[in-house]
Formats: sequence, structure tokens, C-alpha cells
Amino acid sequence: MSQGQLAREAGMTQPSISSLERNESKFTASIGSIAHVLHVSALWLETGLGDKKIPNQPQGFRRTFKGGSDMEFEITVLPSKGSCGGNSGGKPDVSDIQAALLPIFKDQGFFYRFEVEPTDVIAIIADGDSGANFIMHGDTVFFRTSQCDRLESGLIYALDTPDGPRIKRVHRRSDGHVVLSCDNPDKVRYPDEDYTAAAAENLKLIGKYFYRQG
Repeated sequence: MSQGQLAREAGMTQPSISSLERNESKFTASIGSIAHVLHVSALWLETGLGDKKIPNQPQGFRRTFKGGSDMEFEITVLPSKGSCGGNSGGKPDVSDIQAALLPIFKDQGFFYRFEVEPTDVIAIIADGDSGANFIMHGDTVFFRTSQCDRLESGLIYALDTPDGPRIKRVHRRSDGHVVLSCDNPDKVRYPDEDYTAAAAENLKLIGKYFYRQG
């Protein structure tokens, strides 16, 4: 498959694909689309960990257990490196955490409780302390990909960036500016990002936070 074909099918530009192949750019949240086109595991494509082949089960795979009728759905986990500022050292690497956690399944009660559809849920592993003391390093953070076409002040979102998915809290100012902030009060290590209303229109939303576990 040519770079042009891959770019078209993954919804990216050819220069972006070219930069990735030359290791001049880091993978983004679009790695899931690239992996889907190439029929390989997204985790393997980003980190080299786990199996190259995708599991035989389709996306949204469901499983039931012997002796019962409980049904579970697999959650898609996005590449998580640097999602919360990055690991400053002394803590387990997010790639190791992600490899140990996968696959992640949730039963029907989980989706019913949060009023979400299984196909509308993605997860990101928190890498770093930018969300402390609410979202901690190693937490599994769940987002809904539906009903997040606009940024609501005070809520937490997953956003696509050139360096991969990032978890930020959104604040809207009276002058129209949008501030992406971290809950960690250390603003030297985790500074706020200020966007004009026009610039904020170009922010790429992945999903809106609804649950975390760790």
C-alpha cells in the first residue's frame, strides 16, 4: 500500500504519514485509524508490545461466561504516552501498565449506569501527574465519544494533539477564550493553555470524561 493510499484510508495527509515513517513525528490518536487500515494492533504499532495481529473478535466484541448470562463489552484503549504530562520517573511506565491491563471489559451494568453505548466509549491510561489529585498516574480514564461536539466549561476532555491524546479540564472565559488546564496546582510543570475563540475551533475532541478507575 502506498503512502497516499494509507493517508486517504486513515483520514490523514501524505506528509503526516511520511513524517511518521521517517520517525520525524510522534504517533497521534490517529494511530487507531492507521492500525485499522493495516489490520494490525494499535498497541503493537505504537510500542511494539503485545501481538501484532488484531484479535479475531470484531470491535465491540462481547463475551458471556459459563453458567451465567452476564455480557461484557471490550473497551478501546487509545495510545496513552504523555496523556497527563508524562511520567517524571520513579513510577511504572504507561506502556507496561497498558499492556498489563489489556483487554479491558465492562458489563452491561456499567454502560447502563453511565447512560452510554459500548461503541461510544474509549479509555486512556493516565501517564503523569497533571491531573492529580483527581486523575492519578496509572488510572484508567473513560470518555464518551458522543455528545461532545462542543467544549463545556469545567468538564474534562480527551483531545487529539500532534503528540498524542491529552487529558485536560476546560474553562471558558468571559472574553471567549478557552483555557485548557491541569488539576495539578503546579503551574510551572503543568501550565495552562490559552486559546482564542477562533483557535479553540480547531481543537480536536476525542471524548468527554465520565469515569476513572485506578
